[in-house]
Amino acid sequence: MLFNTALWSGVLLLGYVATRAFCLVVLPGDCKQPGNFLSLAALAILGLLQGYLTRVILDGRFRKLSWLGIFFLAIPAFSLISELPLLEMSIVSDSDVSEDYALALILIFSGILISILFHVWLTFKVLSFRDFLKFWLWRWFGGLCVVGLYLAAHWRVGWHYTVHLHHYFLAWAISLVAAVKNSVSDAYLAITCAIFVQGLAAYSADPILIPGNF
Repeated sequence: MLFNTALWSGVLLLGYVATRAFCLVVLPGDCKQPGNFLSLAALAILGLLQGYLTRVILDGRFRKLSWLGIFFLAIPAFSLISELPLLEMSIVSDSDVSEDYALALILIFSGILISILFHVWLTFKVLSFRDFLKFWLWRWFGGLCVVGLYLAAHWRVGWHYTVHLHHYFLAWAISLVAAVKNSVSDAYLAITCAIFVQGLAAYSADPILIPGNF
């Protein structure tokens, strides 16, 4: 398991380096300057949590060439997609959005919901009922906490923070449902891991809670 842990960390680090290499050719065009130690620390800590909670460190399924291919292709692919004018805005609790951007958000979150429902079905099929409940209860609790923070900031009831759902954090969070061996789930995990790494490498580990005066 120690070998898989080191190998997993190495794959994520290679993804980080690849993203910085794409930044040299301005992909994405708004890359931040390198040198943020916090980003590497977040990559190490969140990456290890991701590896254990999705069980890829235990079962080693990330070592398959298909998984690695999807992961390394998804990094530049997402950088290209993020260059679309429609997706240049961020998911911030107090921001005003256009109708087109609102539609894009609806499509994105609909895709996330479908992916989560697929994994609910998959885990129910594979796990015992007790393990199924254990698997999902704390994941739903964590999701509700994030939604609660977002709504509290949006309503501004005694709240002095803006909630910014950076895509590195969102991708990391939704990747945690992919803990069962399945070809579709493996591809989903590779893509969400790639977006997580790309976000940290290109934009750094900015906090999701930003102080503000309302």
